[in-house]
Amino acid sequence: MTLPFSWLFNKKSQAAIAKKNEEEGLLASVNRELYKRNAELAYRNKTLALLRKLDEASIASVGMEDMSYKVSLAICQELGYELVAISVLNGEGAAGAMRWLSFASAVPELAKILKKKTITEKKDFVWNDSFAKKVLLENKTKVVKGYKDVYPSAFLKQMEKIDSSKALESTLIYPLALGHQALGVLILTASRDLNDLSRYERETISGVIGLISLALYKAKIYEDLQKTTVELREANERLAQLDMAKSEFLSIASHQLYTPLTAIKGYLSMVEEGDYGRVNKKMQPVMGILYQSSERLIGLIKNLLDVSRIESGRLELSLESVDLAKMAKEIVTELMPNAQKKSLALNFLCAEDELPHVVADAQRIRQVVLNVVDNAIKYTNNGKIDVRLVKENDSLIFSVQDTGKGVTAEDIGRLFVKFTRVGGAEKYHTDGSGLGLYVARKIVREHHGDIWVDSPGLSRGSTFFVRLPVEGSKEALTVGTSVVVGFKQEEN
Repeated sequence: MTLPFSWLFNKKSQAAIAKKNEEEGLLASVNRELYKRNAELAYRNKTLALLRKLDEASIASVGMEDMSYKVSLAICQELGYELVAISVLNGEGAAGAMRWLSFASAVPELAKILKKKTITEKKDFVWNDSFAKKVLLENKTKVVKGYKDVYPSAFLKQMEKIDSSKALESTLIYPLALGHQALGVLILTASRDLNDLSRYERETISGVIGLISLALYKAKIYEDLQKTTVELREANERLAQLDMAKSEFLSIASHQLYTPLTAIKGYLSMVEEGDYGRVNKKMQPVMGILYQSSERLIGLIKNLLDVSRIESGRLELSLESVDLAKMAKEIVTELMPNAQKKSLALNFLCAEDELPHVVADAQRIRQVVLNVVDNAIKYTNNGKIDVRLVKENDSLIFSVQDTGKGVTAEDIGRLFVKFTRVGGAEKYHTDGSGLGLYVARKIVREHHGDIWVDSPGLSRGSTFFVRLPVEGSKEALTVGTSVVVGFKQEEN
């Protein structure tokens, strides 16, 4: 049976149509895939551009508000949201309050509103109960209809004046946190339903949340440091004022005490010597105690006066050529009776017959040497004290080695701090004020020298050293000039 030609033609025509439809379907599928890939590529490009801007904002900005505004504006421009805002948590957890940092928009009408003072002046106000705060504490992303439940009332009043606000359909709130620390929220508002975000958009936003949180954390640390720095500076200024007032009080009080005590000491001396008649034996020990007590008080007042002069820059040194060996020998002779009362051997050891002089204020250096030798006697109960003077290179080294109570390594660094007495000093000597060595270090260092102590430990004695540059050396001061001893921060 032969088939008609028309049937054969129709069969071929149908096959051609089917093939064409298949090709068109494949082409459409390819086009859809290409569109999808292009859309994905476009969003990835936007993501890269956004990440670059966020990175620049994080590096270039140190203040929280400046950084937050740049971040908000970058998200508006790159991802196409009509309104972006950032709010941070001040305080901890539920007790904290939210504070607005930034509002930004790429929509001209909205951007104009955001620049008005009524908005910018309200940026830093805080509020304790808000939807954004609940989202942050729950640490879950939320989408709400419109925007009125999210933004503050001052902002809403401004938004009511523009038509663009009516098109804002939904708001997406992302919590910002670093580790377990809640920082704030990122708020995105758009004229579309943000429940229907594409996968790429969700990935993009999720990808930048960490970077925004880190940038916000850095800015918060910087802001806290700035605030702490200001507070410390103000506290330091107040302390300086109080210290100045204290020094002035010490100076005035010491001057007022010094004159009558000097008179008391003078009259006690005259009474002891019999200028007002013979003192009976029963009264003699009492008179001796009174005289020694007045001497101690005068010594304390002198130290207080020195401290107040040093700290106010009023202690002046008059420089001359000083025979340190002769001075040290005289002081050892002067203090010998004190050592003999305690059955201590006090020795002056000087290897050379003649040593070079030093340029110094004789009265002040004598005060230092006397203080060091006298302390050795006071804090040594048995054994001996060796006073040495040697020349090392361009310096004279004066040392006092005792067999007394010793000093721990921890206490050595505190010995030259004012009003400090270390290692149970009260058990050995109750008259000290903790000022002598402080004043001594100030004086010696103004002479371009140094003072320090070595000790193998408690009950093993100690050695105090005073170094002064010899006259004519590079470090030495000039005879005939004056130097003012002033307060400055020194290392121990």
